[in-house]
Amino acid sequence: MIEAAPDPTSAETPTADRAGGAPELRRYESFGYMVNLAARLFERALTERIAPLGLTTGQFPVLLALWERDGLSQSDLVRIVRVEQPTMAQTLSRMERDGLIARTADPAD
Repeated sequence: MIEAAPDPTSAETPTADRAGGAPELRRYESFGYMVNLAARLFERALTERIAPLGLTTGQFPVLLALWERDGLSQSDLVRIVRVEQPTMAQTLSRMERDGLIARTADPAD
């Protein structure tokens, strides 16, 4: 059975213990739950704002990093955005295909 989440601002909170004497977990009192919820709500709001521009939430941090410091290498972006190398390579390929970025060879390579 799926039930609606309780209102976290409500004064009424359940006080009964669960079977076996374990205290009842109130998810709105869980820091981890609230951080996760905030992240999901932020991603949803971000998606709504950037989707009309043809952007994804995976591309957004790459564009922010390049806005702050143009000319970053792919390995720099992997470190800054904190994704795996194959994920970054695929993201950059799509962004180049869509005309969002231009890649050039590093003369030091």
